Formats: sequence, C-alpha cells, structure tokens
Amino acid sequence: SMQQARGRAAAAALLARDIDRSIDSGAAFEEPLERLITMSGDDAELETSLTTLRPYAASGVPTVGQLRADLAALAETSAPAVAGYEWLGQTVENITGLVTVRDKDSEADVATGRLAEADQALRDGDLETAISTVEAVAAMPEGIDPAAAEAWLADARARVTAVAAQQQLDAHIRELLTATVN
Repeated sequence: SMQQARGRAAAAALLARDIDRSIDSGAAFEEPLERLITMSGDDAELETSLTTLRPYAASGVPTVGQLRADLAALAETSAPAVAGYEWLGQTVENITGLVTVRDKDSEADVATGRLAEADQALRDGDLETAISTVEAVAAMPEGIDPAAAEAWLADARARVTAVAAQQQLDAHIRELLTATVN
C-alpha cells in the first residue's frame, strides 16, 4: 500500500542519514547499511549504491581531516632526506670545492610544493585534484615514499567512491520519498 511505501521510504531516509553522518565523521556504518540492504527488496538502484558502500562499512572511510593529516606525514617522508643531502653537500663542497649543492628547485622541493597544492585542494573539497596531484608527485623519481603514497591514494579513492555512492543513495531515497507523497 501507499502507506507502507511511505513508511519504508521514511525509514530508509533515516538509515541513509546515519550513513551520511558516519561518512562525514569517519565512523563505521555496518548496522544502518545492513538494515538498508534488508529493506532494499528488488530496488536495483538502491542495491547498487549499497553494494558500493559495503566494503567500507566495517572500517568507515577516512575523513578529509584524516587525509590532510596523512598528507602532511607523507610530505615529511621527503624532507629529512633533502636536509641531510644538502648539509652533506655543503660540507663536502667546503672541503673540496668540487661538489655543487643541489639548487633550491630540486625534485624534493617541487614535490613539497605540489603536496601543498594537494592539501589546498583537500581544503576546497576537491578530492579529485588532490588525488591527481599526489599521483604526479608519487611518479617523481625523488619525491615521497612510494608505499606511503599508494596507501594515501587508496584512502583518498575510498572516500571519493563512498561519497559518490552516498550521494546516489540520498538522491534515490529523495525520489522514493517524493513518489510516496504525491
């Protein structure tokens, strides 16, 4: 009946809101997701969004704040090596006059600058740009720790995927609510 459909849509909307809050805060959302899956019946569109979200339900997805903190840690992986290299270069140069110290626009300095751009993109809520920027830095021969970069990229992509699925879910539930009102 229309009454039942309306009740189902309203319950789904509440569960979706729980998932939204969890994705915002980085919390797990297994319980509301499983309840929504149980309710989804033969709604293929709903099922698609929920299936996409399912791998992230138990652990949650990293928040933008977490991604920014991890990005700062990633930038640290390039800095100590650079400082050591330049100090060593200067010492040797002082002794022999033969070694030239790497100039300021070295690979590692460029990497650090690009990571600052990635951080700005995160602050602007533009995860796609942050991801492509970190990908570019990770491809540089002497930028950042490759394994750490890969881990960060996996986290950032997880957030992008989850947020997109969450937006689809919300849009679909709004449609369901509207359909039962009219």
